[in-house]
Amino acid sequence: MRLKNIDLVVILTIVALNIVYVLLPIHVTVIGVVLALPLVFLLPGYVVTEILSYKRALNTTYSAIFSVGLSLAIDILGGFILNVFTMGLRAVSWVVLLGLLTVAFSLLTAFLRRGSHINERRMPVLHLRIHEYIVVGFAILVVVLSLHYSVTGVVQQPHMGFTQLWLLPAQSEKSCTLRLGVRSFESTSTMYVVVMKENDKEVGVRSSIVLAPQEEWDSAVPLAATTTDGISIKVSLYKAGKPENVYREVHIMMQNMRKGEGRDKGCGTADMLSANNLRTLLLDPKKRERMGNVGRQRAKRFTVGTVTNRIEEIYKELLNRSDRA
Repeated sequence: MRLKNIDLVVILTIVALNIVYVLLPIHVTVIGVVLALPLVFLLPGYVVTEILSYKRALNTTYSAIFSVGLSLAIDILGGFILNVFTMGLRAVSWVVLLGLLTVAFSLLTAFLRRGSHINERRMPVLHLRIHEYIVVGFAILVVVLSLHYSVTGVVQQPHMGFTQLWLLPAQSEKSCTLRLGVRSFESTSTMYVVVMKENDKEVGVRSSIVLAPQEEWDSAVPLAATTTDGISIKVSLYKAGKPENVYREVHIMMQNMRKGEGRDKGCGTADMLSANNLRTLLLDPKKRERMGNVGRQRAKRFTVGTVTNRIEEIYKELLNRSDRA
């Protein structure tokens, strides 16, 4: 049977089926494996082999070896390339990359065949001895078992979930408020209990927070007014059913705002207060001048002459006391 570019038609058909399959909302594993195996292990290398040997055809055995070897090389290089970009190593990105390469090489193969003297191609036939068939059979068996073992191992690996817990000062100018949040990366829906303590005193318990995987919960938590300068906040997260084990914990130290620090009331972390004071000074030239004058007047009390005179007075006073004694 004489054929002309029928192999390229079959290759393009398989590539198209892979693209259609990966874009479908529902996937059947068996169909996906059947379509992916030739695209991953054979087709890219086959068309590259055809490009390299378009003037002089290789025998079927060498062609098969080169096809598999070049396909594996393309897979490795493609994996490095995909890992660099944000798309990552995903089914869609793999199909698009290998599909585009295969289509491009197929078009180049068809173009080169037009210019060659070999206008017709025969259906490839394997001419192997019995022991060669046995070796090839064992090789195929090893590949199949290796793929099965790798897939089974990945499925059976434990996927440890985790949960994020955060506590941040809210952007509030006139109140002490915190933003409390929980985000679940567990494999199943999970119920949490959140316990909050202010200066080692429990101030709030929120129970029955149920989050599905990738779901997030957050809430604004106002702090009670206090006369102390520092407020120590500790939030503990428990999984429902394990009240004795703290699953996540976060601490934050808040500072009360005093009059003259840029706001009449409120609180924040030390960094927030420093930034707020600097902002206040930058926006208020009169206050800068007033504070500068006060600072210079205070500094005069600590000049070299003033301090030296004070030390001399202290020594004289001590000497006079010793003379009287």
